[in-house]
Amino acid sequence: DEGMTAEVDSNFYRDLYMWMDKNGAPLADSTLRPYANVALVFSQQTLDFVGRGTWEDEYYANFYGTQMILLESHIPYEVIPDSNLARINEFDAVILAGVEAISDAQAEVIRAYVNEGGKILATGYTSLRDEYGNERDELALADVFGATLSEISADEGVFIEHQFGAGYAYLSPEMHEQGYFWEADPENNEKVSSADGAEDERLAFLGQINRLGVAPTIQTDAASTVVLLPYRSSSGDVQVAVINFTGVGTASSIPEVQNFSIILNASENATLSWLELLESPETLAVTSEDGDQIAIQLRVNAGGVLRIMGE
Repeated sequence: DEGMTAEVDSNFYRDLYMWMDKNGAPLADSTLRPYANVALVFSQQTLDFVGRGTWEDEYYANFYGTQMILLESHIPYEVIPDSNLARINEFDAVILAGVEAISDAQAEVIRAYVNEGGKILATGYTSLRDEYGNERDELALADVFGATLSEISADEGVFIEHQFGAGYAYLSPEMHEQGYFWEADPENNEKVSSADGAEDERLAFLGQINRLGVAPTIQTDAASTVVLLPYRSSSGDVQVAVINFTGVGTASSIPEVQNFSIILNASENATLSWLELLESPETLAVTSEDGDQIAIQLRVNAGGVLRIMGE
């Protein structure tokens, strides 16, 4: 509501749409896809058939909690729906956060992926139910996890690591991503929330992700309040959308300026540019080059887009 703040008014709308008209074309490449080597599975089946209104089992808390942790931890990812699970073969690692409802055919896709060298991190009772939410007598992926339902039920605090074929499966019956969502309370439902508790859950889940041993496609020392969204075009060009939420809250809608670096793969012939949202200060500097990697120093206000062309 533009009447609620002095920042978002008719002048802001005019400036924003003028900026989009001027800069939209180079940012609207239809071939852009998330530049990520980690997949996050979205299970429509689990959402539809598991929980059904009981807050402690709501799958969306697992899914959104995982996304929030990945974003705050600067781990690029792509969401893969369970209706197109074969695409997990395009990634180095796959996260199955509380994905209870899996068909036998989908379980076989995951089994083959790990057997051929893939890595998965699963939480909760992943694969306990079929695609309609009917509970199985045993986890469909028990052989992949190297653990039975009775074993993980006896100790939900256990963390299981199991080599299966050429790959690895990691299973955490304790769902730190769900705990993070409730502690962070992004929906402001007046639940008992705690910033310290949320950070403890984030670090616990991040530690499990790190066990996968997969290096993110970009590295950064940015604060968790700076969101980085990298994309790659069919020609190999990379764009990193940057959104700065530092200092933004109920008391202020103006972010605090942030200085940080980004390290990513790029050839020595790559051309770099920085497109600042609504403003155009000099904010981009290449600080070092090391083989096929470059380190880029950014000074960011609200945000913008880093473009690496001709990589």
